Amino acid sequence: MTATVTTGRIWEGAFRAPRNAFAEAKGSIHDDATASRLGFRGGTVAGSVHMDQFVPALLEALGEGWWTRGQISLYFTQATVDGEPVRAVVKAEGDRARLSMFNEAGDLI
Repeated sequence: MTATVTTGRIWEGAFRAPRNAFAEAKGSIHDDATASRLGFRGGTVAGSVHMDQFVPALLEALGEGWWTRGQISLYFTQATVDGEPVRAVVKAEGDRARLSMFNEAGDLI
């Protein structure tokens, strides 16, 4: 298990440093030059990469049935760049969960 229960029904994953696998996609928001031109700190890590970090905690919180009945809907408040450490947090609320992600400074992602 990579997620640990910290308080009641709240699971916190370990900090991970996701890679920007699409950095070579020239002209996209994942490309450093394009992203910088648009005001980002650099090429952004795809949101789908971040979704993977929630899975261990979702399985702990909601059980194996999450694989067949579960869904994820995320709204990102800021983009992350290649190798930026982030932590996934899952707060179970009945048969649902509230998902959050934070960087090392504690900023909501």
